[in-house]
Amino acid sequence: MLLDLNEMCITRIYNIFNINVHTQKRVTRTDRKRCALTVKLGGKTEYICDQKKYICDPHNVLLLPKNKPYTYEILELGPCISIEFECVNDIEDFHSFKLADNTEIRKLLNNMTQLWKEKSVGYMLSVFSELYELLHLLSLTENVDYVIRKKEKALFPVITYVSEHYADTDITNEKLASIANMSTVYFRKLFTQRYGISPMKYLTNIRIETAKNLLLSGNLSVSEVGDAVGFSSVYSFSRAFKKHAGLSPTDFTQNAIYPIL
Repeated sequence: MLLDLNEMCITRIYNIFNINVHTQKRVTRTDRKRCALTVKLGGKTEYICDQKKYICDPHNVLLLPKNKPYTYEILELGPCISIEFECVNDIEDFHSFKLADNTEIRKLLNNMTQLWKEKSVGYMLSVFSELYELLHLLSLTENVDYVIRKKEKALFPVITYVSEHYADTDITNEKLASIANMSTVYFRKLFTQRYGISPMKYLTNIRIETAKNLLLSGNLSVSEVGDAVGFSSVYSFSRAFKKHAGLSPTDFTQNAIYPIL
């Protein structure tokens, strides 16, 4: 169900938690009695509700409904701020808001947590004001995502180029950015937002996955495979392969399980 943040009417703010757990864990909750806005300042948490997965990290803010069971798992440790509140509107589902830039959100959260901690005269009015401003910023993310989706089309030639030229040793961010007709800084930012990893990491993943198939074929040596997928030396290939696959190329080949024909 779509949620119009412009129609949200907050009636009470119960608490503002600054959470920073020190262990990764998986928790199931069935007793949430209040709505909550959860913002990660670092790290990553995965929420599962009604078999749908939601990621909460510094660029993905989650709005949690009350009285709805869910499970969350901390994938990467990092601080989190949760604002518990009551509102007139019925929030029936999880809602995720993707942020291209979380700078202003961080400022608002810092102000809110400080106001909540000090509890000076009139602090609650100020906290309400900051919360509504935060909701206003989140309401703009739909337009931000639309702009990003339009820009994504410029990434398609890059994906095609990488899939066809991964063996070239001279592929750089600058070269890929020129194919997308963008500045290098903006290209790297947009690519990472879209695919979840940097352009060079994406390239490395393709090289390593291709190398696995070549190694299993048994027709090429480790050095020849590294050269075939674009690494300048067998040393750089072996190091990248082990970092990606957890095994050296030689160990990967020796531990491979071949199907019985």
